Amino acid sequence: MSAAKGGANRGLELPNEILEKTYWANLVETDAQKRVENNILLTDYLAETSLAMSIVRQNNLFAVSPKVVEWMPHTETFGTLNGLETIVLAE
Repeated sequence: MSAAKGGANRGLELPNEILEKTYWANLVETDAQKRVENNILLTDYLAETSLAMSIVRQNNLFAVSPKVVEWMPHTETFGTLNGLETIVLAE
């Protein structure tokens, strides 16, 4: 959660009105059920406003060695791109 003083923040920055109703309110709230309700409010807010971005990462693995005698880098039978499990090394 964001610090009240601002500045460098290693957490999540939220609007003050959300922090006042949830995080800061729970710091002094003694009723467990009310704290749960506050947490549900915060969770709903985060679910509605948070970005969920997809990340695509392409493997760039290569089997290069004089010991590599066989390699099928692209297979449908063995799974992953580059199929490192298909590498056969010379003895």
